[in-house]
Amino acid sequence: MYFTVVCLNRPDVADLREKARSQHLQYLEQHRSCIQVGYPFEDDEVGIEGILFVIDVANRAAAKAFANEDPFRKAGLFQTVMVRPWNQTDLNMVPGADPHYAQEALAQ
Repeated sequence: MYFTVVCLNRPDVADLREKARSQHLQYLEQHRSCIQVGYPFEDDEVGIEGILFVIDVANRAAAKAFANEDPFRKAGLFQTVMVRPWNQTDLNMVPGADPHYAQEALAQ
């Protein structure tokens, strides 16, 4: 089943984000097989405001576990985390993580 995981940052968490970033990227690498889409929400003035994932997991409990175990969540980065079932309505969209973006993020 597909689920969206929407994580919105607390204000002023740039330091927390930087401290937990490498663990977060390792976590994403470990869960690569279930992540269909994953991108940050960015704002020119604020920077990164949160993250959106579309994941393919067995059920809501697995989706919540994915969200709860993220090192960013454990570090207290997020103000809001929403886990919702997702039914694809855009028939032209092919789910799948962008491997170029993932490799670029890991290289930073």
